[in-house]
Amino acid sequence: MRNTVILYLIPLLAMSCTFDKSRRNLRKASSLSAWNDTESFRTIKNFVDATVDPKSSSYVEPEERYATFDLDGTLMLEMPLPIAGLLSAEMYADQAKKHPEYKETKAYKLIKEGKTGEIYKLPYKEMAEALISIVTLSGEGYSLSELRERTQDFIDDGVVKKFNLPYANATYKPVVQMVDYLTSKGYKVYACTGSPTQMVQAFSEEVLHIPADRVIGTRLQAAWNSDKKEVVIEKGIFPPLNDSKYKPVNISNMFPVKPVIAFGNSDGDMQMFEYAKSRKGPSLAVLVHHNDDVRDFSYTNFTENALKAAKAKSWVVVKSKDDFKQVFMVPNSKLSH
Repeated sequence: MRNTVILYLIPLLAMSCTFDKSRRNLRKASSLSAWNDTESFRTIKNFVDATVDPKSSSYVEPEERYATFDLDGTLMLEMPLPIAGLLSAEMYADQAKKHPEYKETKAYKLIKEGKTGEIYKLPYKEMAEALISIVTLSGEGYSLSELRERTQDFIDDGVVKKFNLPYANATYKPVVQMVDYLTSKGYKVYACTGSPTQMVQAFSEEVLHIPADRVIGTRLQAAWNSDKKEVVIEKGIFPPLNDSKYKPVNISNMFPVKPVIAFGNSDGDMQMFEYAKSRKGPSLAVLVHHNDDVRDFSYTNFTENALKAAKAKSWVVVKSKDDFKQVFMVPNSKLSH
């Protein structure tokens, strides 16, 4: 009887392990089904397929197959503020209890008024200064493990109010599917973001399908603390901020060749596109443009220059309203408004 029970339990345990694993990878894309069959989609897919076909003149050797994807606004929703920005704002308000001087900033006042999203509507210079101050000051004193745990909790518990959409599902399904497609074709895919590396690594593999060691971001300043036996976050960042002209610099520090493919959505990705397009051999730059205000957020702030350059430089423009059959990781019909 005892052996019978054990034999009965083994498949149940196996099913349980499989279920747990499938839950963790519930959002794992297995096809490009979230795309509409448009000219932009065909251009991207045909390019990828050609680069892995040994008979094609566009063939790329396996050791050179690299792709970079911006995070905020490309892989993941960035409105009303990037996810890392929202978390940093929450943590910044906590830090203000210890640092009264933080309460004098415009950013803090917007946070306390429940208008955190308004930071993204400030003129670019003010917006950048506000976000940088929030990000660089919010994590002080956190150990790396504490920061990652808080980030994971924030991703698990937070909701995009417009759609009642969990942050964990606030990734653009067509773009994440493209990450999976490229990975299946032997590409090494990296997330390249202005958000803090240490935060994004907490959810990159499960949510973005990109391993934590392939996150290129802004690095929060940190140091080893012998008393805590932990790496502890300090004020500031290890420069440079991973945006605009510094994205190619930080990419080049991570792997030795120029990426074959680059996906982005804003003016801050233009230099990453130029870097990819400057390689000898086939290359592709894809600009994601958000023009659907029903299933997505429609906006052009901080994207105007990139949209103009796309026409002149033959970058592929993907429009959420036209090219995305399904926008987020949950069906369109499940989005509440």
